Amino acid sequence: MARLPHYFIAIPLTKEVQVMCSDMQTFLKQKLPYREWTNKLDFHITLKFLGPVSDSKVCHLINRLQRVHFLPFYLTVGGVDTFGSFERPRVIYSKVQLNDTLTKLVNQVEFEAKAEGFLAEKRSYIPHITLAKKWDGSAHVGNEMLTEVKNKDYPVMLLYVDHFVLYQTFPNQQPKYKVKAHFTL
Repeated sequence: MARLPHYFIAIPLTKEVQVMCSDMQTFLKQKLPYREWTNKLDFHITLKFLGPVSDSKVCHLINRLQRVHFLPFYLTVGGVDTFGSFERPRVIYSKVQLNDTLTKLVNQVEFEAKAEGFLAEKRSYIPHITLAKKWDGSAHVGNEMLTEVKNKDYPVMLLYVDHFVLYQTFPNQQPKYKVKAHFTL
């Protein structure tokens, strides 16, 4: 039996923000030992992870997501933080400032997904752009370098958000995310 494809809903980045994140990665690669660095073309801000989904369920969800209507808005992107322990953080990411419009968009996407039978997210929403994951170093390296990289003065940019997308994941390709559907705000 074939495995179902995996999907998620996200805000893609502009070329300018992709370049900024890629420049951050260049600096971070010299300092921190991660096994997986995100491809520049795969940078995004996740709104909802869906996991494995059948074709028919994806079609129904696309129809529901076309009902989501918002005016375009801006997000502030910049700085670095981590998920996981300070000694061995599993993910390093570029911060995205949460605002009311993004919160409402996430809630609306969550509502439409739940109406199609997807489970609600249990964790608090923290918008971010994953730069790297899978720590591959000692705790000693993390303590020394994480303080330096978190306190660095990174550039900050505004991201103009006028659409979001449904991505399908292709884990053995680069880039690994392909747009399945596009939703204009």
